[in-house]
Amino acid sequence: MSRAELIAQPLEVYLAPEGETFPELGEDPQGDWELLGKSFPENVGEDGVTVELGQDVEEYRGSATLPVEAFRTEETITFTVQVHDMRPETWAWLTGNDVEEDGEEKSLNLERGANTAKFALLARGASPYDRGGYAQFEVPRCYQSGEPEAEFSKGEPAGLELEFTALQPDEGDEIRLVAEGA
Repeated sequence: MSRAELIAQPLEVYLAPEGETFPELGEDPQGDWELLGKSFPENVGEDGVTVELGQDVEEYRGSATLPVEAFRTEETITFTVQVHDMRPETWAWLTGNDVEEDGEEKSLNLERGANTAKFALLARGASPYDRGGYAQFEVPRCYQSGEPEAEFSKGEPAGLELEFTALQPDEGDEIRLVAEGA
């Protein structure tokens, strides 16, 4: 019996400017979508991609000992991935600044300023219904919310742990998980 719902591989993470159209399942991302890291999956850390649905919930008990009702007051959706790719193009996703080229030299301003750069995020991988199918998370608006650091040491590849937090989508948009299969 196939257990397609058991997935043991990392997601590919793509970033694009806010407003970029999400590709259909199984189609290669077109337009301004860029794979996060040059060589997927070789440059993704062993922990892969973590998707977290955080929340704050207030419980009402009245005079009962158990909660009578619960109200969600906050929710957070975050995607975390460690990328072993030290190119300025990867660091640019941390700052929102453009990589400048001058001949064979590339440079990046690491200052971020008061405003956060906003992106669209696409994380895709195997379908939990069909081993040959696809699934993808679609986040129309997010920002890099972590405080990444890179450790450059002997014998270990330097890596950046990136965290992207979803922002409230514009009207008509949704933060979605879409999967092929039935």
